[in-house]
Amino acid sequence: MYVNFGLLQEEGIDVVDENLEKALALDDKFAMALAVRGWREMLFGDGIEEGCHFWLRALEADPDEPFANLGLIATYVYAGKTALAAPYLRRLQSVDPLTFATLWSDGAVHYVSGDFGSAAAAWKRAHEMEPDNPLGHFYYSMANAAAGRNDEALLILDDIQSADPDNAAFKMCRMFAHGLRADRDGLLSEVTPDLQKTAMRDLEWSLYFADAFAMVGEKNEALMWIENAVARGFYNYPMLAELDPFLKNIRGEKRFKDLMVKVKKEWEEFEV
Repeated sequence: MYVNFGLLQEEGIDVVDENLEKALALDDKFAMALAVRGWREMLFGDGIEEGCHFWLRALEADPDEPFANLGLIATYVYAGKTALAAPYLRRLQSVDPLTFATLWSDGAVHYVSGDFGSAAAAWKRAHEMEPDNPLGHFYYSMANAAAGRNDEALLILDDIQSADPDNAAFKMCRMFAHGLRADRDGLLSEVTPDLQKTAMRDLEWSLYFADAFAMVGEKNEALMWIENAVARGFYNYPMLAELDPFLKNIRGEKRFKDLMVKVKKEWEEFEV
């Protein structure tokens, strides 16, 4: 997670691999280690399908393993198959109800289904649970903006404080605020090489970068980020083709339409 959130770069993966090797050598059915291996594969390895392989193995060993349930929820969110996420979300809410990740999951299922009001309610609880977490600010503000409440979204973003202005999640919040204000220069000033590397590894962050660039009219950059999200496994055709309100500036582009042909096929054929 430190690497995923940009607090470390690739050097952190060596530490992950070393400890996973030790843990799984001791017990190849250690559910937590299998779940972490799934996230490692999704984010830094062979992609989301390989992640699912390890999450399903983890749940065979322990159906209550939170990180494995979270991984499969995220998979179905990204694939646009939210009905299939329901049993894993119920399990996660039962065994680990009072965590940021569980509230994120609830909000994410609503968000990618176009129910932005319910997403805002779930992400408000996550934000209130961890008021210093910039990701809480980001998700809560994004759901409000998607629901048409831009002023409220900007109040949430402008309220954020960070001891580390280079924190990737903090910078993403600032990018999104610049996007809502159509402040192209402000947005571009936030984009550093390390931030790009962090976002490029993550299919979800790639979508949010596309949102921000699309809002300020940087169509080629937005399209590049959408293509990266899809290449890394974001096959949620309804979200990309219709529901995401921040992509409206690029939906008329031929490059986007051509990409949606591929995404629709992947979405229709996706299975775990």
